[in-house]
Amino acid sequence: MHVSFKINRPQVISQIIEGEVVVINLQTGSYYSLTGTAAAIWDALDRGAATAQIADTLAVHFTDCEGGLENVVDNFLNELRGESLIVPAENGEPVVSAAASALQIKREKYARPALKKFTDMQELLLLDPIHEVDATGWPLAKPDPNHHADQ
Repeated sequence: MHVSFKINRPQVISQIIEGEVVVINLQTGSYYSLTGTAAAIWDALDRGAATAQIADTLAVHFTDCEGGLENVVDNFLNELRGESLIVPAENGEPVVSAAASALQIKREKYARPALKKFTDMQELLLLDPIHEVDATGWPLAKPDPNHHADQ
């Protein structure tokens, strides 16, 4: 059975910046840095790829991959799931081909995917204005009820 996961939207937002994925869980106020091959894994998750497809993608795009790549991916997905960043994809959701990638991954040296959690901004991230998100998942500030448009 090919289990696939999806990003837990809208409570999870992310941005890939120079090979690092910055992820914010708006429900917990925690934010994360995903490094190593994590950007490729996150991109594949975003496209609905199953674990085996993600491992195949890593093997194609990275040199010197370690043995048991599917186990590495499984363990990393379990970490992401433990932080509620991903959830199981529901049956019937389309699985997009793992071959087509939005990230143009150059063939580069393999680095284990890593997840670092930060909680130093939880209070700020849990303020009500940030819970309002637009269609792309990015936060919008609530309008100020004391500010009148005609001023």
